Formats: sequence, structure tokens, C-alpha cells
Amino acid sequence: MIYSRPTKIKIKLNNLLHNLSIIKKLTPKSQIMAVVKSNAYGHGSIKVASTLNMNGVNFFAVACAYEAEKLFKSGLNAEILSLGKIYREDIELAQHYRYTLTISSIDDITNIQSGDSRVSVHLKVDTGMGRCGVWEKNLKEIIHLIKNSSKINLKGVITHFPAADTDIDFTNKQIENFKFIKKLFYDNDYKNLLFHCANSDAIINFDNSIFDFVRPGLMLYGAYGDIAKKRDLGLKPVMEFVSKIVDIKSFNKGDSIGYGRSYIVTKDYQKFGLIPVGYADGFSRFFSNKGVVLTNGKISKIAGRVSMDWSMIELEGDNSKVGDDVILFGDDNNIMDVDLIAKTIGTISYEILCNVGQNYRKEIVYLNSD
Repeated sequence: MIYSRPTKIKIKLNNLLHNLSIIKKLTPKSQIMAVVKSNAYGHGSIKVASTLNMNGVNFFAVACAYEAEKLFKSGLNAEILSLGKIYREDIELAQHYRYTLTISSIDDITNIQSGDSRVSVHLKVDTGMGRCGVWEKNLKEIIHLIKNSSKINLKGVITHFPAADTDIDFTNKQIENFKFIKKLFYDNDYKNLLFHCANSDAIINFDNSIFDFVRPGLMLYGAYGDIAKKRDLGLKPVMEFVSKIVDIKSFNKGDSIGYGRSYIVTKDYQKFGLIPVGYADGFSRFFSNKGVVLTNGKISKIAGRVSMDWSMIELEGDNSKVGDDVILFGDDNNIMDVDLIAKTIGTISYEILCNVGQNYRKEIVYLNSD
């Protein structure tokens, strides 16, 4: 008998620290600002941040005040930068904690100035991301506004890359623009600001993108879209998603499996395994008839549609039994590589990790570093 629902994620903190050591080697002259937004990409922001903090990381990036407050109330003794827009709750939180906000528009400056408190900020410049950030052409006006604001303590300047994994020329142009921006602030008597722009893609591909900080996200968690580069670097998966076979059924030719009868059995006495994992666990419905899992060292195909709570898998041979482990992704041998399985359904590992990690129905097991 299986005594509890076996679908769980294992967070391998030793692998997290292994990936951190790789980042440190790639960026020896830069400080690390670990990106732990979206619950540390589904890995558990409190445990991840505390582990990194105990191993020399003193700066973290989140998306909003809710994420920052959760970390501060856990006892994290670090500085946290919000990468999101500024709302009232951000300004209120900044009054009580080491919480730095990101200005990305002139309206942000106006809103801060109209408040009651002085806050620390980084200024985000849009050098080509085409999303948040002030335009370079407006920087002289913005510098003037910040200099004349009694409520803004400017501590840093940042930008972000949209294509540091694919477009060399465009990214190099952004980096050169950022160097010009740095000089502009220096010429306006801002000589002690922190400048940063390097995400995981830039850390790996552009040495010239490394300034005072780097902001690793995905690579901290052992994922990266370029499989060859990831394996050359030696990154290890931090999240392993597992379950077990809870039933085995034998079908005959012509039988159908699952909703919509999208899978028709092609031979008699074919065995299939039932695993308690579905889209309510973050296991995408797009894996229906496309995805694979690993059981007993063998790849098994998803048979039929992934439903809310269940999936069926093909079983070859007579060796499988109820209770056998099933790995959906994240084994240390990288057979079930999360970036590879993401490609099978036309998405990215970010989405899979976040979706799987956010769901409440799974047991979360933290495997401590030692």
C-alpha cells in the first residue's frame, strides 16, 4: 500500500549551492543579486533565500511588495530590490525594511515625491527591452527631477536584456548604451551608484555585461534553454518532480484511454500505469500524448489526455509494479531535463517550474546541503 499521495517536488539545496558556485566563478568581481520572484521560480523563496544568504548572498530581487514582505517576516537579513512597479504598499514597506524600489517612469518619481517618506530606489532605463523603464532620451530631465527630490535616495541604475541568448549585436548595443548611461550619471556627480544589467543569459554569454551586480535567476535553479551550454557549465537541477505508479491496467487493441478517447490502444494485453498527477499539480495538459516520464530507468510516454488529477503512461515489459517511482523532470542525470521537456510542448522551463512549484497539493521535500 502507498500510504500517502506520492506526488511531490524535491528541492535539492546542495544543487542550488553548486549552481551558485558556478555563478561566482563566472563573475568574480561582481556581487550577486539572486532573483527569487514568483516564489523563487516555484522553488520556495524563503528556503532558497535563507540558504543563499547563509552562503554569502546579501541581495535579492523580487517582483512586488508581497514577495518582499514574506521574506522579511521570515527573518531574512538582506537587502531586497523590487523589480516591479511602485504601489502604495511598496512605499509603506520601504519605511520598515531594507526594501529598495525600482523607478521606471516619471510618474513613479511624482508619486514618491508626493508621499511622506524618503525611499531608496534604483532607476530602470529601457535600452531595448520594450517594457518597463524610462527612455534614454529623457534621462537628463529625470536626473534633474531626482536631484531636486527630497524623497528619493538614488542608489542604482539598471536595465534588462530581451535577447541575450539569441541576438549578439542587439545585446552589445544595449551594453554600450548602458556604459554611456553610466558615464552620464557620473558626469552629473553620481559617482557611487550601483549599475547592473546581467541576467542569466548575459552572465553566460556577455562578459562585458557584468557591472557591480549580476542578477541570476533561471541558472541558479539549474535550468537554461541552451542545453549544450548548460551541460558544459555543469548546472544541476534544483527541483525534481516525482510521483509513483498507483495502479496498473491491461488494455486490448481498440480500447481508449482518457477524456476524448484521444489515445487508442494498438495491441492486446498492453499495460499502462496510472500516476496521480495532473494539470491541478501544474503538470500541463499540453503533455497529453506528447510528454514522457522516467520509470525504472526507461522512458515511458504519456497515454491520452492529462486530466486534473491523473495521467496514464505506457509500460513496456512486465517489470513495472505499483509503487515504482516516476520522475517527471529534474533527475540529476538530466535524462528528464526540464528545458527539453518544455520544448516538447512549445514553452519554456520558467513556466513549468513556476506552475509545478506553486501548487499546494504536492508535498515539498527540501534536501539539505551538506
